[in-house]
Amino acid sequence: MSSLSHYNVDNVRTTKDGKAVRLKKGEDDKPIEPNVWIDQDGKEVKFEDTEYVNDDVDTILDVIKQTVDEVQWVFFGYCPPTLDEYVKKRKIEVHQGVAILNYPQALKHLCLQAILAPLNEGEFNYCKSPIKYMECAALGVPLLAKKCHPYITCMDDNWMYTDNNDLLEKIRKLRSMSNGIYRKTIEKNWQWLNSKHKDGDFMVNNYWLEDNMQIWLDLFRLR
Repeated sequence: MSSLSHYNVDNVRTTKDGKAVRLKKGEDDKPIEPNVWIDQDGKEVKFEDTEYVNDDVDTILDVIKQTVDEVQWVFFGYCPPTLDEYVKKRKIEVHQGVAILNYPQALKHLCLQAILAPLNEGEFNYCKSPIKYMECAALGVPLLAKKCHPYITCMDDNWMYTDNNDLLEKIRKLRSMSNGIYRKTIEKNWQWLNSKHKDGDFMVNNYWLEDNMQIWLDLFRLR
């Protein structure tokens, strides 16, 4: 997960307690010491003048810490500073982000047994497409997702969680899941990815770009 790609990461700094913050006004600044920046006007900016960056993964930090000895957590692109101690102990695996064209292959090579998509409650996330579900279906990896838009329109209820207690229970069920149920989940997701059905205003052949080019050509053709 590369959640901080939603922000200008050049303006994101880390507090002493490991939380990410950025300047409230978003000035182009440069760090000079752990708790002070110089803004574009040459003035000092301190942590008191910053605001916390609310990242999606912050909502499940307690679950990660509770299960760090039960499952191998893998972060791709970004890992919250509050989990650094587990990274140093090699209880959490972190991989750097890659160029977008290399992303599918890099994700595949991680050999993940499940992928987690935590979302904050908010209109920005509700307006997204279920692209993470599409990625997982294409790779043959089950997805655990927050029970909200965009996932409730297409995902099996058994693979969506309502709160952290529910997520914790589903992670532990995943560990003891039979090969048959696991395989059926992957097959069901694959069938959805490749099925013809109505999606919003459009009838899609499936979710492969090359099979739906006419939709895009009609949308972007100059009139």
